[in-house]
Amino acid sequence: SAGTEGANSFQKYVNYVKEARKPQQIELTIVPASLSLSTGQAAKLMCAVTTDGDPSVEWMLVQPGMGQISSDGQFTAGPTKGPCTVVAKSRSNPGKLSYATITII
Repeated sequence: SAGTEGANSFQKYVNYVKEARKPQQIELTIVPASLSLSTGQAAKLMCAVTTDGDPSVEWMLVQPGMGQISSDGQFTAGPTKGPCTVVAKSRSNPGKLSYATITII
């Protein structure tokens, strides 16, 4: 009947909206998760991203004076020895982060 068909269409629409509003599932993993470098030495970090959306990440350092990190994950150790935390942040979901620890020796 027309009433049932209208109710079914409305239910399909409600389910579609629920599905469209679901937050994207994103998992980030920095590889390697930890490493040691001498002062001035460089290493390339990778971020494995599992998502249906944009897989790009923004790289940051928690202790910026400990080195530099490029937009493609190339880390160069600074002159100060000690631990440095690297963060990869999802561009499509900025609440999703992954961390790595680099010890500068």
